[in-house]
Amino acid sequence: MSGQRPITLTPHLFVRNTDDAVRFYASAFGAVELFRNALPDGRVLFVELALGGGRVLISEETPSLNALAPSTIGGPPVMLMLEVQDVDTVAARAVDAGATVEMPVQEMFWASATGCSSIPSATAGLSRRFASS
Repeated sequence: MSGQRPITLTPHLFVRNTDDAVRFYASAFGAVELFRNALPDGRVLFVELALGGGRVLISEETPSLNALAPSTIGGPPVMLMLEVQDVDTVAARAVDAGATVEMPVQEMFWASATGCSSIPSATAGLSRRFASS
């Protein structure tokens, strides 16, 4: 595959305020902006963020393409999983950045600790501590 990008799955989220969502992901999860594509009139077409070992694209909702924000359709249709070493610290940072706790961090039978938050102007998020070996 030399000269080609590797095959990966990259979520593309549609929001009502791209800049607010980018600020939230940076503040809550340490996301880093890699690329911003804006139209000639200044509207943001999309922003590519690095988040952990993955990437996410964030764009303004575009009703003409049926690319709608969670707030437009009554809630997020997906849940993003972010696996971190210190779920308590990351969950607290997300709340400080504006997330609403939907399920407090707690030990679960499927993971060592899991918590769920609604992320403002974006989608729902989940933090999980790696199980210790």
